Amino acid sequence: KRYPKILDYFGWCSWDAFYRDVNESDLIQKAEEFRDKGLPVRWFLIDDGWLDVRDNRLWSFSADRRKFPRGLGPLIDTLREKYGISWIGVWHTFAGYWDGIHPDSDVAKVFRNELHLTGSGCLVPGFQVEQNFRFWHNWHSKLQKEGVDFVKVDGQSAISNFFWGAITIGAAARSGHQGLEASVGLHFQDNMINCMGMANENIWSRPVSALSRNSDDFVPSGEISFAEHALQNAYNSFYHSQFYWGDWDMFWT
Repeated sequence: KRYPKILDYFGWCSWDAFYRDVNESDLIQKAEEFRDKGLPVRWFLIDDGWLDVRDNRLWSFSADRRKFPRGLGPLIDTLREKYGISWIGVWHTFAGYWDGIHPDSDVAKVFRNELHLTGSGCLVPGFQVEQNFRFWHNWHSKLQKEGVDFVKVDGQSAISNFFWGAITIGAAARSGHQGLEASVGLHFQDNMINCMGMANENIWSRPVSALSRNSDDFVPSGEISFAEHALQNAYNSFYHSQFYWGDWDMFWT
């Protein structure tokens, strides 16, 4: 497996700074802060909160226009050209968003043949490789055109919730990761962070990606989280490092 060289450099994730309230002006303000302080931040990860969602479901492949009035492309150009941020990544989940794709959205209508309706009524990328690859390829090609360099893919162990009773969990995981990683390889040169995917079906099923979350969430607002997080990563890396380079979430350096 090939380590994403982007991550050799010092980077920053938006989550602990803004949570789901992330927006264009705050990201630019943060880039100004790093520049003024002389911090050598080379990459940005725009985490949960940037997407156009309704009812906890994906509404479109675009950024939320209330938060990003110019869309992602002009913001990425500004971060690169004015503030020297070399690489920008974005977040999404294995299901598109936490509860999948909104049934009334254009995404659901255009990609109806690429989606699977779960027993609980959620629309998610289908479990056949051809289905989910077409879905991710269309979305990732748009992100690539906007200047995105890598992705963080969250909520991966929810496979067992979405496909229960429709297909074996192992088969769903293998095809799901294959389709996703084929698209990431095509558009982002395999640069991705796997997240919330430490279940066995995830660990054994990724064909190419090299980096995976190695613990539960890091929660800096709680003092106990620092020791707990270090302990989790130490223990988990005993076996997890045989498969992946371990990502310590947004751990404070």
